[in-house]
This record gives sequence, structure tokens and C-alpha cells, in this order.
Amino acid sequence: MNKPLYLFEQDIDLVEALLEENHPAEVAILADLTEPYAHKIVHYIYTQRWKLTGWEPEYLDRNHWGIFSKGTEYINEDGEYLCFETEAQAQHYINERLKELA
Repeated sequence: MNKPLYLFEQDIDLVEALLEENHPAEVAILADLTEPYAHKIVHYIYTQRWKLTGWEPEYLDRNHWGIFSKGTEYINEDGEYLCFETEAQAQHYINERLKELA
């Protein structure tokens, strides 16, 4: 996958450096970027630079499941965190949308 044209290399490098010490929710403020743009960069870093694999459903609370790899929560290509009502829904998303990253 090539880098999307709307992502600037200097922004990617800055966000990647910030991710070493900070949660993805904090990097937008620290990098002075909009949250949606910063999260799209995080998605790119996770999937293309760090090539995280082994995405699995993880219980969050009551009726909420997320998708994680090595303690890192998945952010989709639109820069959004995903939340599912059941483990089966989360697993279905992984099976259908994250085959290459599973």
C-alpha cells in the first residue's frame, strides 16, 4: 500500500516519534494537528510502518469490545476507533476487513 497523498511525510515522522511516549489520543494536540488527520496518520503508522499484526478482539467494558494488537488499539483508515457490542462482531470485522493484518 502506498502512502495516501494527503499524508505529509514530516507529519508522519512527528506523529511516529510522539507515539513512542504518548497515547494516540494525545498526539493531535502535541503535534498541533486535527484529531481526524492525526488518527489517519496513526492508522498508516500501525499498518504500514510498524506493520502490526495479530489483531484480536479485546473486552473493554460491559458490552463493548475493541480490536487490539500487542496492547495497541486499532484505528481504522478513517481515523476512528472501533467499538463492537460482541466479541463475535469484532472477530467478524477482523476476519473480513483485516485479513492482511490478522
